[in-house]
Amino acid sequence: MSGKEIYDLFKGNTVHGEWAGTEYWSYFGADGWTTYKTKGAELQTGRWSTNATQYCSIWGEAPQACYDILRDGWTLIWVTRDGNHYTSALLQGNQTPHD
Repeated sequence: MSGKEIYDLFKGNTVHGEWAGTEYWSYFGADGWTTYKTKGAELQTGRWSTNATQYCSIWGEAPQACYDILRDGWTLIWVTRDGNHYTSALLQGNQTPHD
């Protein structure tokens, strides 16, 4: 997907999936703020953007991380720099749990 396609798809929506064995929800605000939630953990906030071909995010003091995003219907596939693939589902609106 192009950066513009990623931005248009993510803004105002949530993705839900599993990353390295941990279930998560992440919401992407149109203002560039993002939230990340796992069960039993505090809500984290970061910044998100896109470049010409990738999704990018910054969390706390960590350096920016960028990913290729592939799409198959409502399923998204995140491709890391080292070639790992993680799938998630696209959910409409902010569906981050409040536990």
